[in-house]
Amino acid sequence: MTTSSNNFLKYPSVRRDETIVENLHGTKVADPYRWLEEPDSEETKEFVEAQNALTFKYLDTYPYRENFQEALTKIYDYEKYETPFKSGNNYYYFYNTGLQAQKYLLLFNNYEEGSFKLFPQPPSKKMFINYFI
Repeated sequence: MTTSSNNFLKYPSVRRDETIVENLHGTKVADPYRWLEEPDSEETKEFVEAQNALTFKYLDTYPYRENFQEALTKIYDYEKYETPFKSGNNYYYFYNTGLQAQKYLLLFNNYEEGSFKLFPQPPSKKMFINYFI
């Protein structure tokens, strides 16, 4: 895709907070965009909305977008199992049916019978487990 204007994809301005500097084992490390780690702040929400507007401005003009999306969906639509692990008398593993947004932690409460249950039972669709230690 070509455009005659360099302003077609004008990136939103982003604030740099130069005041955040950590000392990690004797090395000073600046983190000027740490404020973006606060997903519920109004400033972060505005920045994400501006980034999404830029992204979709491009994607909406991309002639192969639908074909590309279909190909990616086919590639990622398969069951995913992670390596089981034992804790106490139970076995656990993470599972995704294919196109779920998050993986689920499943519990084998009787390995010989092969019975399992979702652990824990999520109280809402927003609950997920990123890591289990």
